[in-house]
Amino acid sequence: MTNLYRNIFLILIFIISCSKKTNSNIYNQNEYKNFLTYSNTKENKTWESYCTNCHNKNINHIGINEINYWEKTAKKDIDTLLYNVFNGYSGDYGIMPPKGSCYECSEIDIKNSIYYLFYLSTKYKKENNN
Repeated sequence: MTNLYRNIFLILIFIISCSKKTNSNIYNQNEYKNFLTYSNTKENKTWESYCTNCHNKNINHIGINEINYWEKTAKKDIDTLLYNVFNGYSGDYGIMPPKGSCYECSEIDIKNSIYYLFYLSTKYKKENNN
């Protein structure tokens, strides 16, 4: 029953987020900026254990070095991205398994990993003058 309530909650967040008319670019969101101001950018165990398997640079999936992809994806708000990662997503570039295969991860773990991915992509862009 708990999963039912969680899924209903995530669907409501998704619906509400779709109706927003504000600038939803993740780089402009206060929550992302707050993430950057704390020590969250030093390491992320969820990222290192799960996300890096598919999103590290120079791999066959969408790595942090795919700057254009992440800049386009950044235009979605965090609620949409969290919903897609939490529930799984199938798109033009492959399949994102539910929770990125981190079934014991909390929503906060996943949200911070999403922010960490955008942080790493931006860092990669700066370091490589893209």
